[in-house]
Amino acid sequence: MNAKNAALTGLIAFTIVYGGYRLARSLVSPMQGFDFSQYYVTGRLLLQGEPERIYEQNETYQATARQVGVRGEFWGGGNAYPPFMAVFSIPFAYLSYSGARLLFFFLSLAAMAGAIPLLFANRPPRRRRELIGLGWCGLFVFWPTFFTLNHGQINGFLFLFCSLGLYFIRKQCPLRAGFFIAAAAVIKIFPLVLLPLFLLKRQYRLIGATLICMALLTALTLPLCGLEAYQAFFQEVLPRNFSAGSELRNQGFVGFLEKLLTDNGHVASLGDFPNEAKWIARACSVLVLAATVFITRRRKEVESYRYELEYGLYFVVALLVLAKSYEHYGLFLLFAYFTVADVLTVRRSGGVVPLGVAAVSFCLWSFVMTWHYEYATLPAGNAAMNLLASAKFFGTLMLFSVTIWLLRNKKDPALLAPLA
Repeated sequence: MNAKNAALTGLIAFTIVYGGYRLARSLVSPMQGFDFSQYYVTGRLLLQGEPERIYEQNETYQATARQVGVRGEFWGGGNAYPPFMAVFSIPFAYLSYSGARLLFFFLSLAAMAGAIPLLFANRPPRRRRELIGLGWCGLFVFWPTFFTLNHGQINGFLFLFCSLGLYFIRKQCPLRAGFFIAAAAVIKIFPLVLLPLFLLKRQYRLIGATLICMALLTALTLPLCGLEAYQAFFQEVLPRNFSAGSELRNQGFVGFLEKLLTDNGHVASLGDFPNEAKWIARACSVLVLAATVFITRRRKEVESYRYELEYGLYFVVALLVLAKSYEHYGLFLLFAYFTVADVLTVRRSGGVVPLGVAAVSFCLWSFVMTWHYEYATLPAGNAAMNLLASAKFFGTLMLFSVTIWLLRNKKDPALLAPLA
């Protein structure tokens, strides 16, 4: 057995044992379905013909959740999703809560696994088979995969929809690509971070298709939800849930700086400087956005490594600049991780150092500060521990740096050559 085969065998064995353990733990965890409870409750309310109640809050929402059969740990603050999510949840609401939760778990798992072949569909046959296998290994050791499953988060479906969007962009099918990106965006607004990329690339048909499909999908839900539900979401719910502040799992500029520079109930800080934290976060966000626009400003062929790097880069940037950047959003970093790894190992455009930085970044997201009890063990009076609490933020920052470094040469033939 040569070294390559030995390494692959070891990787597969590690994935089966480690990934299998975390999958099982995600399935039986008391937190399983923590966020899914929101979807189930709102779906049940629509079935009962009570759309005006889908944005009940706190005690009222908790009482409703218990009435419709929600058991165990669940998010008790109230529904934080657009009304379309309630309509999307109706099929699950026909089942008991435990059955719906299990169905959602396995469908999310299938959605994430099914996205991997789509990401590598345009590679040469032999390389495609290798990358799909390695992609599944990467997916099933990556912490956000298990956090998504453990909490019953919708991001597994959104990851699939955004992968389908990229797949049809490569196929020069803007209507189909726009439909899937729109489907992701009406469930959770986050995927709209791709629109600036499409604008810079002058993909106007794709932008139009996305916006039109969003409007149509929204219109289809109005008979069930009513316009008042959308008004409540944009006027009350979205502003209330826009920022996560110093919450431990908030891993963007805002989360890092508010943990570091404001008194909070999570970790020790260097002082209480809320205004300074806010303005430094804004300045960092502006710098990152400016660098991203500058590096991606020119139109390139969609059938190239460069376009895929840029597609992934916009998700990386979103995780840095969003005021609410929870760890389950990290699933979208796989767009960048997989393309960066492919570029550095196949095209050999970059060198050992950026590959090492990307590997460290991936490991920070996969193995450091994962289950909640790890955060609970941080020494409460030690401000230096803030760095450990923000390990995934630094991992995202490292991935951003590697991706920008690879994109810096706009004429790199390794990035511009056709993939197939």
